[in-house]
Amino acid sequence: MSFRALGRELGADPTAVYRHFRDRNELVEACLDRLLGQIAGSISTELPWRERLRATADTYFEVIVAHPVIGAEAGHRTTGGPGELAMLELLLVSLADAGLSRERVVRYYSLLAGYAASVAAAAAAYRLQDDRIQLPADRIWVGTQGLMDPVRYPTAFGLRDELAALRTDEVFLSGFELLLDTVETTAVRE
Repeated sequence: MSFRALGRELGADPTAVYRHFRDRNELVEACLDRLLGQIAGSISTELPWRERLRATADTYFEVIVAHPVIGAEAGHRTTGGPGELAMLELLLVSLADAGLSRERVVRYYSLLAGYAASVAAAAAAYRLQDDRIQLPADRIWVGTQGLMDPVRYPTAFGLRDELAALRTDEVFLSGFELLLDTVETTAVRE
């Protein structure tokens, strides 16, 4: 994404963007913050904590991958803006509602947010490099064409159909569910 390309897309002079943003970084952070605010605002606070976090993760992944130019940057950026703060509050309240101690709320927040940000950003970046991919489910997780040697790769050969069936969005949600299982188990012990 460049100001020149943005200007072309908007039918405006590229330098007009500089009236609103100092540089590309500021523009990307503003866009990311807006996406985060939209995600946080779309989640019902009436949902039980686990469903709320699952809905947040699902929506986050969809939105980040649907906006790959911004989404690819989500794994290593912080905005400090109202959208990010709304997302932070949503996650912290949900984890507190699970019954975790203050220390564990912070620990699990960082784990869940880091996992979601890194996996979603990687999926968005992958979509950027392969313009044939439209949705997260379009990405094959493991290519199996090289697993045709049953002597050299017997386990992988035996699981080749299952490996070929893996999809990024499903892998993401499976990992998030495992993390939520850990939150639930920890909350019961506290």
